[in-house]
Amino acid sequence: MDPATGGAFVGTYRSYDLELTLPGGAAVPVHAITGVSVAATHRRRGLLSRLLDGDLAAARERAAWPPC
Repeated sequence: MDPATGGAFVGTYRSYDLELTLPGGAAVPVHAITGVSVAATHRRRGLLSRLLDGDLAAARERAAWPPC
């Protein structure tokens, strides 16, 4: 949320861990990213980059890598 907008949300980002089944039946942990958006009024400020950096660092710590 951005205090300058009266507390309105200016971006969304959703991610989750899952298992991806590979040919041959092996399952590997991956980190899926979906639902990404930033309001036009707040683009080009690095908001999404900060969201991605934090989320992917946390995924690496959980060993839910690579991103899918």
